[in-house]
Amino acid sequence: MTNYGAALLARRNRILNETIAAVLQYAHQGSDPLVLATTLANGLGEEVFFRGGIFSAAGVKHPVAASTAAYTLAATATRNPALVVASGVMGTLFARQRRASGGIQAPTLTHLTWSTLMLRFLPQLFREPPRYEAGGSGSRLPPRNLAAARAAAASATPVATRRPRRRLGASS
Repeated sequence: MTNYGAALLARRNRILNETIAAVLQYAHQGSDPLVLATTLANGLGEEVFFRGGIFSAAGVKHPVAASTAAYTLAATATRNPALVVASGVMGTLFARQRRASGGIQAPTLTHLTWSTLMLRFLPQLFREPPRYEAGGSGSRLPPRNLAAARAAAASATPVATRRPRRRLGASS
């Protein structure tokens, strides 16, 4: 429930809204089972590396801080503020679970559950890209319900349109 509330707040922040939407665009590419399998394999790999290897290598002096810092630093390579913030918050949670449980099973199960829930429910909140007023930098807040969002989208003239991406191997 807390993550859902944070997502609703992020939806109202222009930068976070755009960066989360940019990440979620990949959730709709490819078959759902393969996207889920890739997401879960990535989560498992992160836990083995950050809460397994890095946490153990940090020794007894500040392993939570060390593994969380490494996890957050790795997320900065994406240049996506939403992923950096999420890695800091969730990395702290996962590392504290690792410290409390003594192993990587608890943080791994939490990470896989969290990833599955985010993959399942987050795209619905960020389905429609935000539109910004022509000539202005302010954003319009999204409507409070999906029916209002669809009605507004149907009646609005898009400010800019994106060109569809070409598939690899497709001829012009």
